[in-house]
Amino acid sequence: MKSFTVVVALTVSGLSSVAFARDHQELVCAAVGDAKDGGDKIPLFVHFFENRAADGVSRDETLSTVYQAALFQATRINKSATYSNKAPIVLISGKAIRFRGTYTIASVSDNYVMKLAGEVNDDPFNSKEFRKVSTTLKCVDLSI
Repeated sequence: MKSFTVVVALTVSGLSSVAFARDHQELVCAAVGDAKDGGDKIPLFVHFFENRAADGVSRDETLSTVYQAALFQATRINKSATYSNKAPIVLISGKAIRFRGTYTIASVSDNYVMKLAGEVNDDPFNSKEFRKVSTTLKCVDLSI
């Protein structure tokens, strides 16, 4: 009976580590960016969600933002073993573009930041004018 109890205890403890393994990351990142043209500041927020890709090694990354009552998204497969670094994205809703440029996820102490560099459209459904922006967004980790 003792050996059965030990086997069950080891099996349950082994399963619990698998069941509670962190297999995704979810960040909400926000900042008010300074436009390179010296105009109005640009409020930015991005929801970042990544999880294991179908190949079992890469990471699927989805970036989302809501602007003018529309959902803008970009997806990317990260094949590197680290966080994304200067990865190209276009946050798009239909044909409207909110942001195009690059993003970097970095771990700073126990926190995360997202660095955006590129161009933002303040009126993506009615204008083709983009403003250059480069900013660091502070992130809150919502991962379980």
